[in-house]
Amino acid sequence: MCLFSVVICERFQPISIISLLFFFSVLWPFPLPTKRCGVKMVRGKVEMKRIENTASRQVTFTKRRNGLMKKAFELSVMCDVEVGLIVFSQTGKLYEFATSSMAETIEHYQQYSEMMQSNDSSILQDNPQLLKAEAAKMMAKIEQLEASERKLLGEGLETCNIEELQRLERLLDRSLHRTRTRQMKLYKQRTEELEKELAKRIPPA
Repeated sequence: MCLFSVVICERFQPISIISLLFFFSVLWPFPLPTKRCGVKMVRGKVEMKRIENTASRQVTFTKRRNGLMKKAFELSVMCDVEVGLIVFSQTGKLYEFATSSMAETIEHYQQYSEMMQSNDSSILQDNPQLLKAEAAKMMAKIEQLEASERKLLGEGLETCNIEELQRLERLLDRSLHRTRTRQMKLYKQRTEELEKELAKRIPPA
């Protein structure tokens, strides 16, 4: 009714801006859209574990991979730094990003690693205590690797909890998948080679 009255009035006499403001602020029966102040959408906490559903895992991988590539590009542009990013999918497909070229970035990394190793070696030689501590650290790493190897072979599983057993299962699944993929590739190559040799020996009809 109020809106109809304003339209009728507008056809016969001019309406001032003040009148329109008064109408919309006081007489208008519905609340006007306002800005949401202080209201934030809270995202649910994502549980950090392997996604069991294959389709969901692939969708998540694609989204996270694209987001990671975008962040790497933004970091290189905004901060003017050299960035190299390498990602292998579960099937072994390579995805990479580099500001210049991946070969140059890897070479730069190798040069820096060699330089740091040489500096560490000179420091260790001058300090026997650091050398002894480094040796103890390396022995602990070796023991840890040997324990992991035994667990992968099915030995010493009595001390593992559920999380450790699930992690071992995932590692074995990935290893088995890569082994079978490599095996099928070699079988296919060998089959093609035998077919070519057979075609050479059998004269065409």
